[in-house]
Amino acid sequence: MAKAAQKPQELNINLLQKEEVGGVTGDLIKWVLTIGRYLIIVTEIIALATFLFGIKLAADKNDLKGKVAAAKIDVDTKAKCNEADPTAFCEDNFLALQDRINQVGSGKNTQIQTSAVVKEFLSLLPNELNLTTLSLESGKISFNGYFPDSVTLQTLIISLGSSKSITDLDIQELNSPSSKNTNFTFKAEAVIDTQQFTAINTRD
Repeated sequence: MAKAAQKPQELNINLLQKEEVGGVTGDLIKWVLTIGRYLIIVTEIIALATFLFGIKLAADKNDLKGKVAAAKIDVDTKAKCNEADPTAFCEDNFLALQDRINQVGSGKNTQIQTSAVVKEFLSLLPNELNLTTLSLESGKISFNGYFPDSVTLQTLIISLGSSKSITDLDIQELNSPSSKNTNFTFKAEAVIDTQQFTAINTRD
């Protein structure tokens, strides 16, 4: 006798959402899940902002390095004397001239006043002539400088030649203009007549 056909098993598929846990526990779970989502979002935003800020800092650092390097080159250039162009800014020449002037201003001489010598000497120089160094010692005045043309040199020679207080101009070195330097450069000294300045000081 044939066996009766077995009845197929029934499949129970429940597509409905399970009932949520209620009460305080359910509310706590909802709160934790919500807070967790927000924390993840905030963390991602902070990580992205930190990454972008790091890129900006790296770019600023590179820009700063470039500016520092350019500033260092500029400072090094200005700190060195450019002998080919005495008209250019030269810190060493400026400091040397300032030191010489301070020595002249602070020096004490029992026979003459250095301030009177400097004042008289500067009044004899042509307007176009520029000094880079100036010193007074042993009755002589030594100076270096530059000027644009030979007319200025002639004016200097005539001016000191007609002076009774600062005389005997001796141009020890004279360099003609070149392609790098359009000015004449020179080194000279003159003799100070101490009696002339003693008379001036007595009148003062």
